[in-house]
Amino acid sequence: MEVNLNVNSAAPVPTANLQPRVAVQAGRTDAIEFSGSAALNHLLDEIPDVRPDAVARGRELIAQPNYPPSETIKKLAALFAFNLESKSGKP
Repeated sequence: MEVNLNVNSAAPVPTANLQPRVAVQAGRTDAIEFSGSAALNHLLDEIPDVRPDAVARGRELIAQPNYPPSETIKKLAALFAFNLESKSGKP
């Protein structure tokens, strides 16, 4: 088997533009302008603290007598016990 490495036929790899978007003098953080952060903060303020659909789903799940499944409880108990043992240093 012969492998022919013809590196001249490959397209050049584009280089990343590593220029900073904002010119800042060394040690001056008060000159940085975060124009996009105001819009982001506005969008975050519009998100409700309580999601009614998630609360309704939680109430439905709690009303089920088999929730959470016993298999999930057993797995969580084993995980907690494993973490407790590993932190205490005892097997």
